[in-house]
Amino acid sequence: MLVEASHDGYRGFNGLNHHRRLYLAADGDDLRGEDRLTGPGGHKFVVRFHLHPDVQVSLIQGGDAALLRPAGAKGWRFRASGGALAIEESVYFGGAARRRSRQLTVAGDHGGGDSVVKWRLQLETA
Repeated sequence: MLVEASHDGYRGFNGLNHHRRLYLAADGDDLRGEDRLTGPGGHKFVVRFHLHPDVQVSLIQGGDAALLRPAGAKGWRFRASGGALAIEESVYFGGAARRRSRQLTVAGDHGGGDSVVKWRLQLETA
């Protein structure tokens, strides 16, 4: 399944348009995405992936990938290109109270034209 979407919600702020493509494999074990920014350069960007508080996350492969471990489930491997991968603090607002959480971020500089971040979330087979 492939889904494509775009919006111009950042245009008034920095002149950028955001385009996203999502691909989900038939078995649900492989989700791939591409985020593309178009417009004038000179802006920093961050693509954010907020995680549930029960998901443990750690950087692996020298910081080129992350391993996500949901409670009581198989792990997932996250990879991204087009920016620097990091783990940052976040907040989860599900349920009655807010909880501390983590997020994966992919950050970079938009130099103009197109900036592309490609990412993949895949179920660990081992």
